[in-house]
Amino acid sequence: MLVGKLAFDNIELGRLRSRAAEFVRYMIRARAKVEPEFLSAADYERWELDGLSSNEWDVERLLRMARQLIQEINEKWLERCGSGGLRVDAEDPLRELKELIGFFTNYQWALPNAISSAIAGKPIDWLGLAEWANLPAIRVELDKLPRLEDQLQSASDGPDRLRREIRWKGRSKTLGDKLFPLAAYLWHSQCVPKRELIANIWPEKDGDVQLSTYVTRLNTILLELKVPWAYHLQGDSVVKVSYTSGSRL
Repeated sequence: MLVGKLAFDNIELGRLRSRAAEFVRYMIRARAKVEPEFLSAADYERWELDGLSSNEWDVERLLRMARQLIQEINEKWLERCGSGGLRVDAEDPLRELKELIGFFTNYQWALPNAISSAIAGKPIDWLGLAEWANLPAIRVELDKLPRLEDQLQSASDGPDRLRREIRWKGRSKTLGDKLFPLAAYLWHSQCVPKRELIANIWPEKDGDVQLSTYVTRLNTILLELKVPWAYHLQGDSVVKVSYTSGSRL
């Protein structure tokens, strides 16, 4: 689905949900250090913050983490105006969430001022720091998005032709135009003749097109992703070899 400048798949939506929720949690935890009863026990539980007794960080550190997260959210998912406002398309399906998160606190002056007050040991204007009344609405919008953990577990491993990347157990690596076709062709194969491989991937070229070089590069990427096999050139074929057994799969 197209949202603003980015094409968001379920994993990216899961990342947005995770980071936005984390930002709000830091804001809640910071206020709870001073006013622990400003939310009900049910509200804390809904934000997965029922264990506030273990909230050992001080207010300054919690607010700094919140500021760091809203800056990351601004960079990756929000389109800010120079004045700190938001540019959101009327047809954007995430418009409500973007506005709720984007205007939850003024990250340009209210949040930095609160951090300065915490450092100086001065009282913080908690009511003026954030739109606390919008917490239920934010939770509703976040819950419409997929959980990142679920998406990482369910994401299919292997070549993704749309993104031209390989995924493996939650990790991914983007491949170039020459390397991705090789990875995609070999992925489900146990043994492929070199001539067949070259004819299907690089039909305009003759010879081995430095096949050994491309296979070595592919194996390096598979190792980075912790894929438990590699591809070896054996005679006139390319074969898949397991790292665990050292034998062909």
